[in-house]
Amino acid sequence: ISLKLIKKGAFINTKSAGVKSFFEKYFNREDLQQHFNTKNKLAFNNVVFRFYEAMGEELSQEESFSAFLKRHEISDRPGNLSDPFKKIIFDFYAEVIHEMHGLFLTLSKDSKSKFFDNLYPLLGLGSREMLMGVFTHDKEFSCTQFTIFDQDKFESKKIVIHPVSGSTSFLIELDHVYLQIRVKPMNSFTAPSMKVNCSIKFKEDSKID
Repeated sequence: ISLKLIKKGAFINTKSAGVKSFFEKYFNREDLQQHFNTKNKLAFNNVVFRFYEAMGEELSQEESFSAFLKRHEISDRPGNLSDPFKKIIFDFYAEVIHEMHGLFLTLSKDSKSKFFDNLYPLLGLGSREMLMGVFTHDKEFSCTQFTIFDQDKFESKKIVIHPVSGSTSFLIELDHVYLQIRVKPMNSFTAPSMKVNCSIKFKEDSKID
């Protein structure tokens, strides 16, 4: 049993996973995972190159990226960066999420039914025996609705993968919910390891018995 308290119209997290194993773990596609990891590493290497270039230095093979940042007193937290460096990081996020978006499109075209079955863990329902109890409240924290979901109630005739929005996320629209796929760094951006945060938002007009 999974219990969720959700503000009406808001997203709530259902799954967090690492990008380096995401497609292999949840879609059983080792080939796509290897493809993604190669693209991700190349994109990150470009981040390191652009940081060195911005400081007027040649890329060093003997110095770690963490050491470079420390030497120049540059934060490894995106929110603390100045705008030029922040743009480099968000360009990286954009490249990663666009690559993920393309792979999601590939998976959905290969087999729509299999693709949807693989979405269940990302929606917060990893097994057919699992129940999700959702309390929906308004801004005054009054409970306006309580609904119990299982895999059968999450079945969907509609599966629409929307374009990437901003630099970090895209939506998958189903009959009753939106599933958001978002990338973000672990604790810092000094390595290509990133998290994939999955969250859901129930549609305003969703009618589920």
